[in-house]
Amino acid sequence: MDLAYAQEASRRYSECVQKFRLQHEWMMSLLQGTVAEESLTLLASMVDEAEGWNEEAGWLDIEEAADLFELQLKLDLYQTPIGSFDQIPEAFRDEYSNMDDRQFKVHLQELRQRGDLACEELSHLRQGVKHVLVEHGLFDDFQAILEEANPLDAERLEPLLENLVGLWNSHYKLGLSLLRMADQLPSYESVGPR
Repeated sequence: MDLAYAQEASRRYSECVQKFRLQHEWMMSLLQGTVAEESLTLLASMVDEAEGWNEEAGWLDIEEAADLFELQLKLDLYQTPIGSFDQIPEAFRDEYSNMDDRQFKVHLQELRQRGDLACEELSHLRQGVKHVLVEHGLFDDFQAILEEANPLDAERLEPLLENLVGLWNSHYKLGLSLLRMADQLPSYESVGPR
């Protein structure tokens, strides 16, 4: 992985989080006070948590090679794992010049524990999300109302329901896509249009 790849992953993830937050405000203005509000709020809090774990892992705000190196240490992304001071690439030795080999190993262990924790927590978020996020039958209630309405009203209101269901699904899909490491974010096409 090179710096350009990591910066692009970081940028895309941050853009998608921003897009999600804008969608969230709009969806809340539409569905506030309905049974779906709780799920929207929960999804937003999960995205916030996932963003925090991405920051902890080192994926956000990658500006220079030293940021990338720390990310690679945290997530153990080197083909030949770095385990001692002697294995630090020459370009980054100055960053750790105040450490001896023992201190570096302790530092490395702490970094990897933080990276492992971020990975575990993101995995827990993804596993738990399907059990807690539902629209609580809101759209079924709308459909039942349409079925009881006169045919002309039902024909006029059906597109509104379809649009609302589409917006919900798009927002939910974008939120789910953010519950992972930044480099695992699907392409924009699979999380909806820009």
